[in-house]
Amino acid sequence: MRQPDGSLTTVTRTVYFTHYGPVLNLPGVGWTEQRAVAYRDVYAANLRPYTLHLALGRARSLDAFKQAHAEHGGPSAVNTIAASDDGRAWYADASAAPDLAPDVIADWLGRLQTDAASRAADARGAILLDGSRSRSEWSREPDPRGPGLVPFARAPQLERRDYVFNANDSAWMPHATARLAGFSAVLGRERTARSLRTRMNARLLADTSPTGPAGADGKFSLDELAEVAFDNRGLASELLRRPLVERCTARSQVRVEDVTVDLAPACRALAGWGGRLNLDSRGAVLWREFITRFEPRDQFRAGPLFAEDFDPERPVDTPRGLAPARGERDQILEALAQAVRVMERAGLPVDVPLGQVQRANRGGRKVAVHGGHGFWEGVPNFVNFRPHATTLEPEPPAGRLVAGSRLLTSEGYPITGGTSFIMVLEFTDRGPRARALLVSGQTGDPEAPRFWEQTELFAAKRWRDVRFTEQEIRVDPGLTVTTLRGPRTR
Repeated sequence: MRQPDGSLTTVTRTVYFTHYGPVLNLPGVGWTEQRAVAYRDVYAANLRPYTLHLALGRARSLDAFKQAHAEHGGPSAVNTIAASDDGRAWYADASAAPDLAPDVIADWLGRLQTDAASRAADARGAILLDGSRSRSEWSREPDPRGPGLVPFARAPQLERRDYVFNANDSAWMPHATARLAGFSAVLGRERTARSLRTRMNARLLADTSPTGPAGADGKFSLDELAEVAFDNRGLASELLRRPLVERCTARSQVRVEDVTVDLAPACRALAGWGGRLNLDSRGAVLWREFITRFEPRDQFRAGPLFAEDFDPERPVDTPRGLAPARGERDQILEALAQAVRVMERAGLPVDVPLGQVQRANRGGRKVAVHGGHGFWEGVPNFVNFRPHATTLEPEPPAGRLVAGSRLLTSEGYPITGGTSFIMVLEFTDRGPRARALLVSGQTGDPEAPRFWEQTELFAAKRWRDVRFTEQEIRVDPGLTVTTLRGPRTR
């Protein structure tokens, strides 16, 4: 272990194991005199992920693609979506999950309502079970991936002729009107509220009206799909912006933090904003500071933000409606006033363009980027800040949080994550046509000439064509060929 002075020394630790796995001491679910927590890893039990991916790469039809899952089990941790040139779309959540008895799952779901340790484990993506009872053991049913995992045959999956989708919610709603129900809750909750981002995706895909994003024929062309991917509509603003403007127009002054705030300029900024998260969007920054005044859980239920509660029969449309004032105090207008105060402290006008504040730092080169926070704003084109965990490139400055804000810093909204690899594709009689971007670039080397290139293409909403055929690759002016030969053998 490296020491503070740079020297190395050997450190010894005692690690305890049970037949489940190592005993861990984690905040919220720690080791006490009464309880120890052992961790069993579903990924370690998934014995054939590489065999699966090899089979997927060799599949020449959607049926063969699905058969690969049946023979080898699903991937470790991701949803699967596939489309075929014969007009079929398929979704599955065949990710690795422990196969638990129904009564064990019911007990676990009940404890989530009453037990803090169970909730702490759930927040980390883990399921806390009573390891002292044999009923908590994983199933011994055989599976191609190994025993103890939910078999592929019992994984939620759906094939359709129009579309399927997923936006990091559970498998319950892979389509605006179709539901996948009756599956293990370990794979995800059913009949629960969806994120604003999921609901926005569903709205975009389901809108086949002549004026919808899919055009007059109700079917996405390659150009239409590329356009809607960067359209930057946000569901939170589409649901709540107009009623908020009506309310702040009727009452222009609110007292917060012992200061009377004039809401008139903010109200005008929101009224003139179109609700999108583009570089030139004036009002988007103010909206973000308003909507993030509320807790994440508030987007899933009636409460301080929404008036109408979630209805499992209408998951795309609920919750909805701006919550009424609570007594003499209007929590909605107070949140807007607090957002104004944040922007004052940051030295920003309430109508500052988003591109002036939201930027990706690529090797010291700051590139203004569009997009929104998918969780709070409900934008399919999700951008955010997170520390680098999978690259050696330098950590860009995060800045100091502006007092009262969740996201705004002295660096504005620094962007390092979210939308990463994005591609649109269509099948034609001459083969696939596709456009794509790897927003963070092809290299992690800040000195490389193309380190920031695709970030700027993303910022300008300029796609690059994917060269698919051998002929397309050969005529690429940037093509270089390196021939590698192994050692000669006698």
